[in-house]
Amino acid sequence: MSELDGLPQIVGVPVKDYFGRDIGKVICYAHDGKGEVKSILATMTTGDIAEYSREDVQMSSSEVVLKDKLMTAAHALRKEIEINVKRMQALDMLKDSSKIHPRVYSELKEEFDKERCALEERKHGLTGIADERRIDVARKLMALEKTRATIEVQAISGEIDQTVYRYASSEVKSAIDRLTNELENLERELSFLDVKIEEMPKEVIPLPQAEELPAIEVTTDSSEGTAQAEIPEPNEGIIPGQPEEITVTQEPQSISADRPLRVRLV
Repeated sequence: MSELDGLPQIVGVPVKDYFGRDIGKVICYAHDGKGEVKSILATMTTGDIAEYSREDVQMSSSEVVLKDKLMTAAHALRKEIEINVKRMQALDMLKDSSKIHPRVYSELKEEFDKERCALEERKHGLTGIADERRIDVARKLMALEKTRATIEVQAISGEIDQTVYRYASSEVKSAIDRLTNELENLERELSFLDVKIEEMPKEVIPLPQAEELPAIEVTTDSSEGTAQAEIPEPNEGIIPGQPEEITVTQEPQSISADRPLRVRLV
């Protein structure tokens, strides 16, 4: 059996960026002693040869997709922010329902506040990188729009024939569509960076309810002057050797509308 048997057959498969655009193809790869891919070598559409580590890509039998560092960092940050928001919400719910000691609440809130401050700093740094990325894509779009207008002018002025015009227009339109898709994705997936953490929408977290005990109905027997507490079936939890009915002695007073029933446990 060959040493390469069992390894993924990825030589020749396309290499794409995060937004699904073809940017090259795999020409070779290296593997470790366990037979796992350690890095890939790809020839790019620009003519360059690039090497990527296993951590930089997502591989399948049909394609290799390069991870986008900005988007990867943004997804990780957003998840951490969502966890922090839910923790703060849960902590406040415990406080409002008096299910947490005030001192414990203060200590946990201080920890979560520090965590939130650190997240805000990371969000601020990532916002600057995201803004630069969006501005760069917008500039490329504007340059392509200028190129498309130039092609239109050349076609109208007769500098290029219809065959060249159609080919050039099609290529420029495809490039504009790809960049437009990238800009829309950036705006959608990075929009949370423009919102303060405390202003982000909070998901309603249901507070766990304590198990309800079975209701006890108290009835009176007017002939014997006693009150009995009836415990609904099944009679689980009854202490062995003890009666299933709890009898209490009524105070020797007549019961009337203006003198409500009072019972005293004996």
